[in-house]
Formats: sequence, structure tokens, C-alpha cells
Amino acid sequence: HSEMITWDIPDKLQDYKNQGADYGFEKYCLLLALLFEKTFHALIISSEDEDSPESVNSSPNDEADIPDNEYNDSEILYAKCKDALDEMAAHEGDIMYERIGPALQHILQATRAHMLFLQGNISRSEEMASNIQPIQEMSRKSLAGIEGIKTKFFMTLYSSVDITLEFSHKAMELDPDFAAWKYLTGKLLRRRRRDNKIQDLSEEEINYFEKAVELERNPKYLVFLGQAYQEMANSLSTQRYGSEENIKDLLRKAVSLYRECWSLKNDSAAISRRVGNGMLKMDRDIGDVALTKEALMKATELSPCPVTFHALGRFYYKFEKDDEKALECFEKTPGIFGLGEIIRLKLIKDPMYNPYDMVQKLISVPPNAVKRDNYYTQIGWYYLYYKRDLQNASKYIWKVLSREKNTFMLVNFWSYIFCVKEPRNMVEIFINEVLLKRQNANALSPEGRDEMEYLEKVLGKIFERHPDLRGMTPNPHLMQEIQRDVEDYISYLRRKRYGNSRSSRNEARMSWRSNDSDYRVDQSTYRPQGAIRRESSYRTRSVNTNIDDINRPIGRENMRRRDEEINNRGRSRAERLYYHNNNRFDVTITDWRREPRN
Repeated sequence: HSEMITWDIPDKLQDYKNQGADYGFEKYCLLLALLFEKTFHALIISSEDEDSPESVNSSPNDEADIPDNEYNDSEILYAKCKDALDEMAAHEGDIMYERIGPALQHILQATRAHMLFLQGNISRSEEMASNIQPIQEMSRKSLAGIEGIKTKFFMTLYSSVDITLEFSHKAMELDPDFAAWKYLTGKLLRRRRRDNKIQDLSEEEINYFEKAVELERNPKYLVFLGQAYQEMANSLSTQRYGSEENIKDLLRKAVSLYRECWSLKNDSAAISRRVGNGMLKMDRDIGDVALTKEALMKATELSPCPVTFHALGRFYYKFEKDDEKALECFEKTPGIFGLGEIIRLKLIKDPMYNPYDMVQKLISVPPNAVKRDNYYTQIGWYYLYYKRDLQNASKYIWKVLSREKNTFMLVNFWSYIFCVKEPRNMVEIFINEVLLKRQNANALSPEGRDEMEYLEKVLGKIFERHPDLRGMTPNPHLMQEIQRDVEDYISYLRRKRYGNSRSSRNEARMSWRSNDSDYRVDQSTYRPQGAIRRESSYRTRSVNTNIDDINRPIGRENMRRRDEEINNRGRSRAERLYYHNNNRFDVTITDWRREPRN
């Protein structure tokens, strides 16, 4: 482990508050992890100061950039950890303290003795160690408590699930009737499944949550069991395995658990958010829309964090169809989630929307380590597809390829943000565009030749890692095909949400693309010389519009002709034929390889 914890500690503690009877235990373990982290890094820095002559000019772990506050001092952290333990002892009915109080005292005293030893205060360290209760004198429940504290500690600091599972299994062996250890084990199995991107839930994971709920109706255990049932139902539905009734039965169980959880404890931000998020993913006929809104509103009131605002924005968008309120919530969610939702919503809402400003904001927000490669692929797609800026696109594509960790995100690229439904190989698309640009290299400007030289270098690096792509034949119509599919999907989403009244015609499609600026012609004002304007009779169109039975074949044909005549206004005969023969293709936004007008 080598990175400092950078949580917003007050918000994290506020989020833990009131989520269950074990809140004190959660707070204690979080502060203990921070105390270890601070002591650990202080030890590394002091040893480098002593052993390294270059340490005077260096700032190991960027310690100087961390703000000086109460969570950066090991002595203050120890005092806070001790206060948390005293609060647990003073709180009557604290389940964790009654069960594992000696273990909590043992861990804290051992930590203090270790701190004193590292500080060079050997006598006080030995004195503190002599007062610690030996583990040989502890009961099995207290020994289980030590293993349980280790489990929670490693869950907080480390990502290795297998090592942490060893401690949780030891805790269950020593105290098999305590719900907390079964809950932590189920949560670890859940984390391992998600880290490995496994969709199917194991029976073991669900059994641990079910046993925890049987032993204690803790709201936290209830909500995690509800989530497990819901994820299993979604998995069965996606794989089309299992009857529809079984799937609905699992979802009803999840809803029942969410309702019970809400009735037991509705003053916790974390529980409220989990209940709201779970219900948000339900269909209206199974879920509870009123409870969804109530839970999410309560969560924003208790802890107005970005995750909660994101969920509330999704609620307004999905159930209340209120785009303005949804946008207001998404704007309070920084990073790829909030800005990504804004881009998607505006793309669906307005065919003329240009996401340039939002993408620039997205670029200005540094991604975290977990979402970094996903962030790079999204930005790379924007430059590749929307801006046709191969140089900038190559920078983001290469950042992912060079790491050789998440290249599948490029090879099977799809985007919720930019409405790319069918997976595409972004690497092949990029190579295709570079090869086409190479074919026209003789007509490039000096700046264009410099860019082409840079792209050739990137292409060489890609071919070194993927030699099978060297013989690729460029397809001049590839980007047009992708463009057609994306626009068709956006039109489908627009019709689905707003109806046919908001669906776009060819002349209303996105015309702001940089590659079309020199070739696009405004169809509403274009009047070619010598063109014969074919005006249809307004009386005939009126008759067609007032047809009562639109299912009659002649009625449908007349309406089709009327729409075609409206779209063909101002076009020459050659243009009308071109549009008629390419009616599935949006020729108003094709790329620079578009056929010239006749």
C-alpha cells in the first residue's frame, strides 16, 4: 500500500451516521485506518529524511500538498479514535461494544504502544504494552472481534479481497451466531464479484446476507440483501434464464426489504440513498415511486453528496419526465457522472446540441484511478467522431493502449454518454481514418503534413502492439455508417421520450460538426440556379391531413408523399433522386468524403 487516503472525512463520517446500531464501530474502524495511514507515511518520510541525502529537495507522498487539518495529525486521530470507543461504551445497547468491547480496547492500546515505539518513547511503549489484555485470556467472542476488526480495517485500506476473507472466516468460526461477521463476508464476496466484473451472484454471497438478516433485522443488512435479490433478478432477466414469475418474485422480495428497511431507520443518508437507488432501478408497476422520491430527498437533506444528487436527477428524468430538475441535479454532480448525464440528456433533447462546452468541463476534471481509462475512451471518442480531430483523439486512445490494462474498452467501445449502443472497435476506426488521410496526403497543407507525420508515429506504435492490424484496408464509408447508426439510435431515444413531435427530420440534424463546415449546405435556404420548385397543392395536402382512417393504404401513401414533397422543397431533380435513393442515410452531415453535388 503506497497511497494516502484522500476521502472527505467529515462527509464520510456524516454518511455513516445513523445507518445502524454499529455506527460507532464503523467510525472507530475508519479513524483507526486513518491513524495507521498517517503513522505509516510518517515513518516512511522520517526514514527517507534520515537515509536519503536527496530528501531535502523532495516531497515524498506529496505531504506538503495535503491541507493541514485535524485529520492529518496522528495524535489528534488517536484521541478521536479513543473518543469513538468511549462513545460506544457510553451508548446503552451498543451491540458491537457489548459483544467485542475487550477486542476494541486491545486493538486501540496495541496501536498506541506501537505509535510510542515508533516515536522513540520506549519506556512508555513498554508500559502501555504491559497493560494490554493478552489474547490467551480473551473469550472466543473477543477473539472473533479482533478478526472482525481486522476484516473491516483491511476492507477500508486494501483491495485484496482474498486476504480479507481469511479474517472474516476466522471471525465466523469463533463466533458463528453474530450477524456482523456474516454481513461483512457477504459484502466481501460482493466486492470480489464486482471487481472481477462477474454478473452472476453466487449462492454463498446471498446466503451470508440472508443469515445476517435472520440473526438481526439491521437496516443495513436488509438493504444489502434487497440489492442482492435485485441484482440476481436483473442477471436472470439479461441472460433470459428463469421464468418471468421467478424474476418478478425476486424483485418483490427486494421491494419488501427496502420498505422494511425504510420503516426501521429513515434518518441515515447511506441507507436512504441505497433504498432510493434500489427502488429507482425498479419498473413502476413493481417499485414504489413515492418511496423512491422520499428516500432520495431524505438522503440529499442528510448528506448532499454528488452520488445522491446523481440518483435524484435520474429519478426526475425517469419518473417525472422533468428535464430541468434533472439537469439541475446533474450540475451538482461533478466529474464524468454528472457531466456525462448532461451531455446525454441534451443530445436526446436537442438535435442541434453541441457538447463542446460540456466536454471541455469534463476534460478539466481529473479522473480518479478507477474511472481513468473509461474517461479517456469517452474523450477520445468525442474527438474522433464529433470533431474528427485525429491528433487529439490519438492522445487519449494511446493513453489507454499504452497501459495495456483496459484495452477492451477501446476494442469493444460503447458509450452511454454519447449514445453509442452497438460496440465498436475504436482502434480500428482510428486506423481507418488515418489511412484515409494518408491517401490524400499530397493535398495537405504544411500544418496538415506535420499532423500526418505525428499520426504516422502513433500508427507505428499501435502496429507494434497489434501487428495483425497492419494489413487493414481502409473503408471510406465506415464513419458514415457509424454516424447513421448513432443518429438512428438518438432519434429512437428522442421519439421514445418525447413522441414523434420531437423527432428530428434530416434538415434538423446536428450540423455543427467541424468536418461539415466547408461542405454543408443549409437545405432550408438553398436555391440552386435553374431549379424548378415543385409546389404541391395546399388543398390536396389539407385533404390528406384530414383523412380519418390513416390505416387505409391510400392514406398512408398520400401522407408519405406529402412528407417527401415538404422535404424536397428547393432541391433540384438530381438532388431529389439522390435523397430518395439514400433515404436511410443522413446526407446533410456526411464527412469530407461526401459525393459532390450534381
